Amino acid sequence: MQRPRRSAKPVTFYDDKLAQEEEVIKKSRLETSKKRRANPLQPVAVEKLPEPLQAAQQDPLPEFTPPFRIAYESFRLRYPPCSPLSQFLYFFSMHCVDCIVENTNSYASHWRPQPLQKYARKWHDVTRQEILRYIGLLFYMGRHIEPDRELYWKNSALGHNLGRIMGRERFCQITRFLSIRCQFLSPFIKEQDQWWWKLEPIASSIRLRCQQAVYPSSYVTVDEGMAKFTGRSLDTVKMKAKPIPEGFKIWIMGYDGYVDDWLWHSLKAGPEGTKKGGLKVSQPVPLVPTILAPTFQVPYLLLHKLVLRHPGRPFLAILDNLFLNLDLAHALMAINVGCLGTTRKNAVGIPQPLLDAKDACQSLV
Repeated sequence: MQRPRRSAKPVTFYDDKLAQEEEVIKKSRLETSKKRRANPLQPVAVEKLPEPLQAAQQDPLPEFTPPFRIAYESFRLRYPPCSPLSQFLYFFSMHCVDCIVENTNSYASHWRPQPLQKYARKWHDVTRQEILRYIGLLFYMGRHIEPDRELYWKNSALGHNLGRIMGRERFCQITRFLSIRCQFLSPFIKEQDQWWWKLEPIASSIRLRCQQAVYPSSYVTVDEGMAKFTGRSLDTVKMKAKPIPEGFKIWIMGYDGYVDDWLWHSLKAGPEGTKKGGLKVSQPVPLVPTILAPTFQVPYLLLHKLVLRHPGRPFLAILDNLFLNLDLAHALMAINVGCLGTTRKNAVGIPQPLLDAKDACQSLV
């Protein structure tokens, strides 16, 4: 039986002028890529916009005048510059180190292998110096990634040889029993503790140091972050489109690469400090108070705490379309915070002229 013949591929005919323009663009991209291999600081070639978009640029939207403008002011350190180790210990204080030492020793002393092993490795209480060395080794491994942990202790061509700092067996033993809050020393109290209770009181201490270390910038942003975790927990979140697809979500407020404050997020309980039924907030007069859903409460709570720490100082919040809508913008304006960012077409309260301009711009592409 004869096989059916495959249909020939459709032939596309290009206009000569369009083909020439594409060839010029392709050639400029190739030349730029060669220059950037030799010099990473070489700027990317700016391509010419299509003619419909050029026509749209000649007839732009009317200029928008905001109710108030906020001048940019960078953040400033409140403590004198120091060495990297002293800077780390400023945020991760010796109180945090002592807390880890106490809880790790408590957890290791209460743990018993089941069944009892005849040749179980004996535990020796860790000291402050050992925990500092252990943390230093974690930083080193993060900068020099190897497929196998044992390679760091082998005296090979890699040149790690971490045995001069801490033995491999001792490192594995500390990793096994490392604890920030031991359940035997400080048990969970349902009426007082939150789901992230195992990170306390170190998490609150670091958060307070982050807020006290700098004088904040006038331009701030709020966005989501992920801490990788693939273990069993009812509070982890899976986001396949993100660089870290699974872990704990954290709502972060920062500026110029600096993290000022954050809120924990749980898949089960939602964002930290938010109300599931909605939060009633004020708006500028003559607008009436409005209700914010938990997602929109996140930037409001973070920025409201920032304003309380720096009363009388205006801030500009740069938000993406996950947060920004008309109600949130008015609520932030009432606490002396301006808004800048992108929003969605289906967001409540977007003026119709802006939607028409968006549709007209899409029709030109």
